[in-house]
Amino acid sequence: RSITLPFLAPTIAITILLRTVWIANFADLIVVMTNGGPANSTEIMATYIYKNAFSKYRAGYANALCVVQSAICILLYFFQKWVSKKGGMDDVQ
Repeated sequence: RSITLPFLAPTIAITILLRTVWIANFADLIVVMTNGGPANSTEIMATYIYKNAFSKYRAGYANALCVVQSAICILLYFFQKWVSKKGGMDDVQ
């Protein structure tokens, strides 16, 4: 009962950041097992980038998607740092 969201915020932020990175690591399994699945239901950004770069020969578009994916990861990193500073465990005595 005494645990509140401000105490859990750093843990939630780290979990979201790590989960996002781990999802990108499953791109090879998704390609091998389902190849995007029926109607692209198992498509993630990494497999979409791969298909555009190597199957559709759209390297420029795939490169732009990589920049967007990197920007999303950087934003998530700064969000995690902000949450850690705002309500981190350093404030607890």
